[in-house]
Amino acid sequence: MSSGTGTGVAADAPVPDTAAGRPRTVLAPNELGVSTAEDLPAACGLIDRDLALSLVPSTAIPVEQLGDSTGDEPLLYRTCVIGFPTDRRGAVGLQISVPNDFGRDVVSNREQVMEPALASSIGQNGRSSMNLAIMPTGGARGATVYFQHGGYSVMVAVVGPAASLGAAEDLAQIALDRLGD
Repeated sequence: MSSGTGTGVAADAPVPDTAAGRPRTVLAPNELGVSTAEDLPAACGLIDRDLALSLVPSTAIPVEQLGDSTGDEPLLYRTCVIGFPTDRRGAVGLQISVPNDFGRDVVSNREQVMEPALASSIGQNGRSSMNLAIMPTGGARGATVYFQHGGYSVMVAVVGPAASLGAAEDLAQIALDRLGD
C-alpha cells in the first residue's frame, strides 16, 4: 500500500518532511472520518478535572481551543489548558489530534521535541519526559506523556510545583480510558 507521497512507503509508516525547513512526520490521512477539529473528542472532556484542580490553582477554568489551518490545510487538533502555564502555580494541558488529508498530525509532530524520552506503557507508542512539559502554549519545565490510541495522538503535560511524571501519567491514563476502544 502506498502513502500517496510517491515514496512507496507503507501508509502507516512515517515519512520525514523537511519542506518547511524543520523535520516533521507525515502520516497517512486519518481513517476516523475526522475532517474538522470539531470532529475530534473534546480535549477538556478527556481531562479528569478533579485531579487537574488538585495540581493547579483551584480557581483555574478549563480553556479549550480548536485547531486552525495553514493556508487551505486544516490542522486537526484540539487543546485544553487548566491553570496558568506562565504562572508559578502551574497548569495542566492536553492536546489531541489526527493526521489531516496531507498526513500532518500536529501532536505527533510536537512529540519529536521530547527527545530523549522514556518509554511509557500508556497507549501505543507511549513516551514520557520528566524534564519538559509540552503545553498547548509551548514548552516549559515539567512532565509530559505522549501516546497514540485508536488513530488519535494525545499529549498530556503538567507544569508548576505539582508537576511530576506520576501526575502526567495518571492524567494520560484517564484520557486513554475516556477515549475507550
